[in-house]
Amino acid sequence: MAIFILLHPLSLEPQGLQNSVIDSIMEKLDINTVAGWTKYAEITNRKSFISEMGREPRDKAEVTAWVNAAVAEAEALYPTTEKKPDPELRTVGGVRYWVTTF
Repeated sequence: MAIFILLHPLSLEPQGLQNSVIDSIMEKLDINTVAGWTKYAEITNRKSFISEMGREPRDKAEVTAWVNAAVAEAEALYPTTEKKPDPELRTVGGVRYWVTTF
């Protein structure tokens, strides 16, 4: 059974109280489960949005769009490759170690 708590931005005052309630919820999440990790990500993404934009999001879709745009921007800056690394075992001074070349 999952319990979802939606905090309206104006429902708790002052802001410090709202943050302490959110932090308390986050501490109780089991991030080793899909549901727990998903809720943790939702809360963290929302807090990051507020920190970056300086305002509450209109809805979950706005936060999701913001996260997707940030991911796309990061992937454009640092493209990934399908090329597998080439590990090689070397010996230097009697010590063996792996060197991975990309």
